Amino acid sequence: MFQVGRVYSRVDDLQAKYGGQRMGGAMTPKGKPYIFLLPTDHGRETGYTEHWQGDVLHMSGSGRSGDQEMKGLNRATRDHEADDKALYLFWPVSNNAGQYRYQGKVRYIGHYFRQRAGADGEPRREIVFKLQSVPE
Repeated sequence: MFQVGRVYSRVDDLQAKYGGQRMGGAMTPKGKPYIFLLPTDHGRETGYTEHWQGDVLHMSGSGRSGDQEMKGLNRATRDHEADDKALYLFWPVSNNAGQYRYQGKVRYIGHYFRQRAGADGEPRREIVFKLQSVPE
């Protein structure tokens, strides 16, 4: 479906062809068997963080302020396999807004909670997903 390493435009290549949200850290096209994860290159400014440990990505859940809950996109990420949906990870291309390099498929292997300030500076409980790379 996608070529690892290739750069895609969120609006022109993904949203126009597959549907889903034009903004935010993910696209969940209705009735489709996939979810696109699209972290931003300014995530720390908006209360989100991502980091890799080996082939496992630790990625903040959805929700910029207040305690994050396991609903909406967070539930969809956790339950993607049970819902028969693939997770496709795209990474932002620096200095090129709206452009993302396809990293490959990932799958949910767990999550944990941590206390961290939200985008509003107030403390909150944040969900951190553990997503493992999947060979294609």
